[in-house]
Amino acid sequence: MDILIQRTDPRSPVAEPLLKAHLEEMVAITPPGSVYSLDADGLAQPGNVFWMASFAGAPVGSICLAPYGAADGEIKSMHVLAVHRGKGIAQHLLYALEEEASSRGMKTLWLETGDTPGFQAAQQFYLGQGYVPCPRYGPYVNDPNSYCMKKAL
Repeated sequence: MDILIQRTDPRSPVAEPLLKAHLEEMVAITPPGSVYSLDADGLAQPGNVFWMASFAGAPVGSICLAPYGAADGEIKSMHVLAVHRGKGIAQHLLYALEEEASSRGMKTLWLETGDTPGFQAAQQFYLGQGYVPCPRYGPYVNDPNSYCMKKAL
C-alpha cells in the first residue's frame, strides 16, 4: 500500500471532504458541548502544521501539530476514514507529527480524545504508540467526557 503523507493547507479544497467527515463523526459520537475538533481555519493557525495522508490519489487521513505552551505540542484532528482504518495510515501520520515535534525541540506531546465508547479504539491506538493517560489539561479540565494522554519525546 503506497501511502503519501504530505503537509497540506487544511483550507485547501482537497482537505475539505476529509475534515467534513471528521467533524461529522466527532459530532455523532461525542456528547454535546464536548466536541473540540477544529475547523480548517483553526487548523491553519500560525505555528500549526497539518498533514494529509493520501492513498491512490484520494485523501484518507489527517493530523495536525499545534504548539502547546513553550516547549510542547498538541495533536489535533487525527482522523483516518473508517474504510481505511487498520492499514497503518494512522501510524504514518503520527510518525510525521512526532518527527516534526522532535525537530522543533518539543519535549512533550499532549492529546485529548473522548471518554465515551466511540473513542476506545483511539485510546488503544495511542496507548500502543507510547502515550499514557494523564489528568485533563487546558480547555478539557472540567469536561468529564474528555480523556487526555501525553508522551515524552
